[in-house]
Amino acid sequence: NNPQLAEYQTCQILSLAKMEWFGTVEKAVEQEGVDGRTPAWKHPERDVKYKELKQKWVDRFQEAFLKYYPQLEGKIEMFDMATPLSIEHYLPTGSGSPIGLDVNGIENGTEGCRFTD
Repeated sequence: NNPQLAEYQTCQILSLAKMEWFGTVEKAVEQEGVDGRTPAWKHPERDVKYKELKQKWVDRFQEAFLKYYPQLEGKIEMFDMATPLSIEHYLPTGSGSPIGLDVNGIENGTEGCRFTD
């Protein structure tokens, strides 16, 4: 209810993605966390390949978003994303999933959520 922010809107887009598409969970370099990962308070180092892949996804999502909301072209101040590795860093779920969806589950003999390239 802040009048200064009344003109701003936010949007969250969720998509399925395999954690291995983005690499592996990083190990701590200076100080090991609870299970050998970089502590959550320390931003993990990512290689150039990861950053390029993440930017490719950001560009795709922004293009798809603007397809449905073309009136927002040129009005977006920030467009960012969290990959399964980001989620796993801050919420160590073991799967890189921010929600309890079992993306590899099989129910009644049929495949659950399916990934495509």
